[in-house]
Amino acid sequence: MQLNSLDINIYSHFLQIINRYMELEKCEEEEKVNTAILHVQYAIADINNQIEIFNSDAPQLSVYYQTMIKTDFLINVVETLYKIFFNINIRKCIWKGNYSKIKKFRLNRSLTLAHPLETTYYNEFGYGKENDKWCEDVQPKNHMFNIFYNDLQHADYVMFIKEKGRQETTEVPISVQNDILSVAEIALKRLEHFTKKIKNCACKKKISKYNKDVAKIYGSVAQFG
Repeated sequence: MQLNSLDINIYSHFLQIINRYMELEKCEEEEKVNTAILHVQYAIADINNQIEIFNSDAPQLSVYYQTMIKTDFLINVVETLYKIFFNINIRKCIWKGNYSKIKKFRLNRSLTLAHPLETTYYNEFGYGKENDKWCEDVQPKNHMFNIFYNDLQHADYVMFIKEKGRQETTEVPISVQNDILSVAEIALKRLEHFTKKIKNCACKKKISKYNKDVAKIYGSVAQFG
């Protein structure tokens, strides 16, 4: 299966609007926002580079980790921007109907990148404070997996989960498109939504500034008239 690249135009529009907004309204966290802007640019470029690698060769483990890391960057950037500009820091309010998918992505990130032995905040997925499931490994799927595991037919990678009291591991399929890139696309859609909101704010501030300037001019005319 050939993967499609992420849309760089979403970033270009976002960059134009956010820079215009910060020209009109001073942002106390401008340096952090500028860093967030770079994160978006680099994340899209890096993910698209990994997509090219994936499309040209058998799945490599580096593709999994790079796309996971950079998708996590995009999620964090979106949440940070909503917090800075709209004072929204409740994740359910930011992600709305996609919140569960974002959380499932974070579960996989925690298991394979951050806390392979201490993933305990995902009760809805069976990973709670009991801490009785751990990630042993994640590997690119090869043809042998298709022979022995029917439920891994559409996987690109396989995560091996060890559960307390069980000798055998559980094999969890991971699809680059369904489990990683679709989440990156959700993050970019929310960035698009953020851009529209900040554009509306910029337009209102521009009108307000225009009205104030006009009032000053007429005030000066009246003073000397």
